[in-house]
Amino acid sequence: MYFDMELKPADRPALQTDTGICITYGELREQIAEFRHAVRQRSFVFLLCENTPGAVIGYLGCLNAGAVPLLLNAELDETLLQEMYERYQPEYVWMPKKHAETWKPCNLSEKQNKADENINKSDEKNCTIGYEKAEYVLYQTEAPKCELHPELALLLATSGSTGSPKLVRLSRQNLESNALSIMEYLKLTESERAITCLPMQYTYGLSVMNSHFQAGACVLLTTSSVVQQQFWDYFKSAEGTSLVGVPYTYELFRRLHLFDDRTQKPGEQPWYQHLRYMTQAGGRLPEPLQQKVGTWAKEHDIKFVVMYGQTEATARMSYLPADHCLEKIGSIGIAIPGGTFHLEDVDPATGVGELIYEGPNVTLGMAECRADLSKGDERQGVLHTGDLARVDEDGFYYIAGRKKRFLKIFGIRVGLDECERILQKAYVEVDCEFVCVGTDDHLQIYTTDSTCAETAAELLADRLHISNRAVQAYYIAEIPKNASGKTQYNKLQDKVKE
Repeated sequence: MYFDMELKPADRPALQTDTGICITYGELREQIAEFRHAVRQRSFVFLLCENTPGAVIGYLGCLNAGAVPLLLNAELDETLLQEMYERYQPEYVWMPKKHAETWKPCNLSEKQNKADENINKSDEKNCTIGYEKAEYVLYQTEAPKCELHPELALLLATSGSTGSPKLVRLSRQNLESNALSIMEYLKLTESERAITCLPMQYTYGLSVMNSHFQAGACVLLTTSSVVQQQFWDYFKSAEGTSLVGVPYTYELFRRLHLFDDRTQKPGEQPWYQHLRYMTQAGGRLPEPLQQKVGTWAKEHDIKFVVMYGQTEATARMSYLPADHCLEKIGSIGIAIPGGTFHLEDVDPATGVGELIYEGPNVTLGMAECRADLSKGDERQGVLHTGDLARVDEDGFYYIAGRKKRFLKIFGIRVGLDECERILQKAYVEVDCEFVCVGTDDHLQIYTTDSTCAETAAELLADRLHISNRAVQAYYIAEIPKNASGKTQYNKLQDKVKE
């Protein structure tokens, strides 16, 4: 079985929910076996995810049946979901029963049927229900058998909230090597109790589950948000040992005053009583916030580990050891066990080059249509990250920006990520966010503080030594982000109009 689950003691808790359900490893193995009998081997499955037992059973059941699941957000817009359905034509759909009333897997549209010779042209096309478990239902469609490459084990969308048709193709080696690596550098044991702060269809959220299953630990499932009191009530009562999050998650933690001990009521059990470690990935954490969290964690003997990864590398590529958190603020750290970094096309003046990663967790490649699922390993263990980075004398890496996140302003090369850092430092006393985008000769700043919007353009132009005419700032109430906390750049202008 995946993640050596057959070796875990049968009576050890594997899943626990905030509704009181507890599933042991022995029970989970039985439910996985049931699911395996419900789907054909090497079949293609859409799995609509929630942080619930049903979704986890479907995920592990598919892997161990040799079926290939595509993990999608159960709350994905119905139109986007239908577009994905027609493009990829799954043989099965595993989804929450409650969503079956609003979106039921149906046969491909007439237009799609005519365009694809592989689709059954019969007029009568219906889905059948093959299996039900844990508030989930399995639909079998009439789509033809999909040709899947022997190494293909899992598909993840590059954008879980917009229904991007571009998928990352993962192998069993990718999943298990990354789970083992994370377990090793975080020193996970069977006593861990990790709560689901992130969606399981998001590579970071999924890696938390995989690494804890590998360790034989317990995963605390909840659909509550970190801003809801029931999340923290559950975290405390279930004796949660870890928290994970993207930069936006940690900003929410800050707003909740989690790192401000003076808000602790006398005699009240602290929320962090059983907390052992926190991890952060999914983007660069603002340096003042890393300083704040890192200092608080050190004072309370809690490990705070900053990490770096991409879906294209399964999940993690590097980590900043907890004892370097305050010493190396802004660094993504060192390569994970089993992986290596090097820089290509290094600028002699700055020491900045493209970051290249090599390791067994580098995925097979991308897919944009059903036919691509038969492709083999196109990367051969090497990933050109698209990030620009430098390395210090101690071997710690620092991201300098994205290759595609640059503009030419009147001939001057301007990094948009660096612009955001300049503004964040300049307005460090202001509780706001900045996002920079634009086209050549026109840089746009979006900020969540109206006063900053009045001065940010002039300040940035001055710092960059470019004309004020090339920079414009806008106030928006909030930065649009997807479920995993990533900025949705294409929606920024719409926020100005609201």
